[in-house]
Amino acid sequence: MTAEKTAWLARAQCAGATELFYERVWPKGEDHPIDREGLEYARDVCAGCPVRRLCLELVMTQEKGLAAANRFGVAAGMTPAQRWSLEKRAAMSCEACGRTLDPNDLIHGRYSCVCGQNRTVAPIPDDGDKWSRRHTTLARRAIAFLVDGSTPGVLLPSPTALADDWGIHKADMTRVYRELAEDSMIVRNETDTAWVVTGAGTTGKEWVPRHLR
Repeated sequence: MTAEKTAWLARAQCAGATELFYERVWPKGEDHPIDREGLEYARDVCAGCPVRRLCLELVMTQEKGLAAANRFGVAAGMTPAQRWSLEKRAAMSCEACGRTLDPNDLIHGRYSCVCGQNRTVAPIPDDGDKWSRRHTTLARRAIAFLVDGSTPGVLLPSPTALADDWGIHKADMTRVYRELAEDSMIVRNETDTAWVVTGAGTTGKEWVPRHLR
């Protein structure tokens, strides 16, 4: 990454004070619980930072595809688990104009963009989204609708379109799609513009979330 592209780092409110986002938040190490006071202090610094959107873009690019356990420190006011969840939700940018949303809003589930797009979604907990029973129910329903009996290569509706049709949050449907992709039941097509069926043999009734296997 060129120096020109990261020149904004000099304007960061945390410049030269990285300990605020590591040692102060996890004084006993990142395998131990978060120090709540330390986390709130770090977030106060991030909340008033003029380059917090750029910070979020940078860290999400650097961490793309990593598990929560392989992400470290607080960045843009978010814990590693929150950033992992944000990637899973695919909800960092405005759906209308593509602008990176304010991390202050994303943490609290507010979707507010200067282009005028506004809505509310589920806040991201400090320890990240947890796969719940309703996600399992939704995934099995999605498998039955999208995969069971389908021919490999069949184009699927987008997560947004299906979420709108079923009257649920896009973030929940996007998470289900990604879970099914990790199970090799669906996949992006060659141009990465649509989801398709792979032909996996597991049915909706048989499918079990990975963490319960």
